[in-house]
Amino acid sequence: MRSLCIPCVLMCLVVNAQAEKPRPTPCQPPMLFQGKFKAVIGKNTTLIGDYFNDAYGQRFRMRLSFPNQTVALDQLTLFREKVMYDISYEHQTCENKPVNVPFPPMAVPRDAEFVHQFVLGSSSEPGQGILLNVWSGTDPHVTGRYEVTTTDLGCLPVGTRHYAEGTGWHTTVFYDAVYGIEDPNVFIPPSFCKTSQAETNTDKVDG
Repeated sequence: MRSLCIPCVLMCLVVNAQAEKPRPTPCQPPMLFQGKFKAVIGKNTTLIGDYFNDAYGQRFRMRLSFPNQTVALDQLTLFREKVMYDISYEHQTCENKPVNVPFPPMAVPRDAEFVHQFVLGSSSEPGQGILLNVWSGTDPHVTGRYEVTTTDLGCLPVGTRHYAEGTGWHTTVFYDAVYGIEDPNVFIPPSFCKTSQAETNTDKVDG
């Protein structure tokens, strides 16, 4: 009888430990950070790039390219100034577009639902794995539901996934994140954006 009680005791300890562990709540990443990403759109389109995020100044820059090719898109958005620059260093041109959407913080939305938590790698030894949280919800700018994966410590984005009509699943993986911005000039438009070569596009960027 005594031996039969041991599994029961162990089961109770596991259940109590899980009950006492606080449930993760929607979080916010560092105000300043940068990194790299890989995006897969539908079945045939893959993009890689760098991103730079400044939540203090509400500024965001993204450089996109196709694998093994030069930069296909260099986009700087200054949300407080309500302007987005499409930049081409190759042609020394800059197209300006008005922006009428608020700064989208790379945070887990407040109304996101916590799905589950898992370890990427192994939890057997220190440094062999990283604890991740998965969130899900709906967004008025996205058709259907989205899914976001973040680190448990620091709330750094690891991946996103959502479905869009016409193009299918959009999957983005973030990696090589660095706290802070290594070169603050990344948020300053190049000089040719302020010359007569710059073109103004009246098409608005709406949400």
